[in-house]
Amino acid sequence: GDSVLTYRVPTALASLLDMFFIYLLAQKILKKETAFFAPLILLSLPLHLYYARTEIVVILSSLLTTLIIISFFLILKSPSLSSYLLSGLLLGFASGFHASLRAIILIAITANIVFSIYLFPTTANRKQIIFGIFLMTIFFFVGFGPRILFTSPQIFFHLRTVSMAKPENSPW
Repeated sequence: GDSVLTYRVPTALASLLDMFFIYLLAQKILKKETAFFAPLILLSLPLHLYYARTEIVVILSSLLTTLIIISFFLILKSPSLSSYLLSGLLLGFASGFHASLRAIILIAITANIVFSIYLFPTTANRKQIIFGIFLMTIFFFVGFGPRILFTSPQIFFHLRTVSMAKPENSPW
């Protein structure tokens, strides 16, 4: 119906999920006591409070960014095929979601490949890393979905310019 709750409840739930995943991420990186404060700091930010009530696209971008960082740490911790697969699927899904995530996605793909290559000489299972990068690439396209057939690079990277109406006697 025409209720404010139709957009406020999903944004609040996405914000709570984001705070939970921030806590889990901070728990893996920092001490458990310090990780407790990470979602509280996020909760105290005025923009996060505003977006957690009104902007579903922005708060989902925040949630997806947190999940992308978690998937990156999963690959670093244990470069298993399932980590690469889930990372590729998440990166593909997120790339079709909102334009603000595309820079983060390109950085995450590059970081995943660079750190996988960095692990390459120290790992005995090199075939698994090569196949994992291949799986991440394939599942990136699977996650992006059929939109990949209709999305040109100009649309994907937002390279199209907006043509402005030019006044007749304008020197510009």
